[in-house]
Amino acid sequence: MTSLAESLVIAVQPFHGIPWWVVCALAAVYFVAFALRGALGFGAIAPAVVVTAWLIPPHHAVVLAVVSAAIPQGSNAARWDTRC
Repeated sequence: MTSLAESLVIAVQPFHGIPWWVVCALAAVYFVAFALRGALGFGAIAPAVVVTAWLIPPHHAVVLAVVSAAIPQGSNAARWDTRC
């Protein structure tokens, strides 16, 4: 019989086994998507999901898009001025 702590451990690695060139391509796609988002003022996540779905499985592409879209929202309110 397993304990509750052992049963809650998730042993799944969603992006395991991806080659380095795919990781670089994913970084480039999201860099361009967020650069367009910053330049134009509206989101470019849907095209990023479509492009990255050719590189990784579609369900992983959607998870990656959701997680990466949440990161810039936290940095909008950051205080970059070190002089208080």
